[in-house]
Amino acid sequence: MLATPHLLTGAAIASVAPFPLALPLSFASHFILDAIPHWQETLKPYKPNFWTWVRLPVDLILGVGIFLWLITLKGESVNLLFGALFAILPDLDSIFYIGTLRRFLQRPLFKPWFKFHEGIQRETKEWWGLLPQIAVVLLSLFIILN
Repeated sequence: MLATPHLLTGAAIASVAPFPLALPLSFASHFILDAIPHWQETLKPYKPNFWTWVRLPVDLILGVGIFLWLITLKGESVNLLFGALFAILPDLDSIFYIGTLRRFLQRPLFKPWFKFHEGIQRETKEWWGLLPQIAVVLLSLFIILN
């Protein structure tokens, strides 16, 4: 799933769940969202391509922009920030796809984690895979703003 739905879901959880309970809930939400069929430009096996490097900054700018707008409205920056960070944390494993860092994914400490995270992905190349992500963003915004 794209970063924006993950970020906003974590922020939504943090807006309704007490700290520190919001942290593991936000972290767990990542895997639930990844298990929902969704669009991403790369399918298994994941290999970053040109569109990955176009999508990533656009996705992150959109997610962070919406997040900053929300904290100016809500004034709950610390809780929302930690919820958003914990929800996106599992995707840091994708950094290890870059160049020589890929060998770390094969180490005994990282390999089971990566295999699990890769195995739950339900990606599709079809356009309708954006619909669940849009729904997640809208639901998260509704929860945060109400």
